[in-house]
Amino acid sequence: LWLLRIEATVVYGGSGLSKLLDADWFGGTVTWGRVVRVQDRIPDWAVGTLTDRTFHTGAAKVIVLTELFLAVGLWLPRTRRLAIVVAVCFHVAIQLTANVETFSLLCLSALVIWRTPAHRPAPLPQVEQLH
Repeated sequence: LWLLRIEATVVYGGSGLSKLLDADWFGGTVTWGRVVRVQDRIPDWAVGTLTDRTFHTGAAKVIVLTELFLAVGLWLPRTRRLAIVVAVCFHVAIQLTANVETFSLLCLSALVIWRTPAHRPAPLPQVEQLH
């Protein structure tokens, strides 16, 4: 379980750090380029916003911060539930925008490794009363 959790952390942390250090990613060029290539499939009411470079400058930072938050937030009991919700939303958004199929399903399925089982105390053995 620990090894799986470490591996998930490495994926989120490595991806977030690599995007943080990549000027094209952190600056929004990568996400903007993806949207421009498929703008004919975007509803007319959303084209203006989704093809705006400024929108992607901010969105790229949110993506990077999300991945870095997941790398840390899943480990902390106080933020774990929020991190799981964020991870579900994040991977659904990735699937809808980038269509990476297997990666999204794998990451969504792997979220069960962060589930903390409820511990129940063992039942006390029945003691017969001596008379």
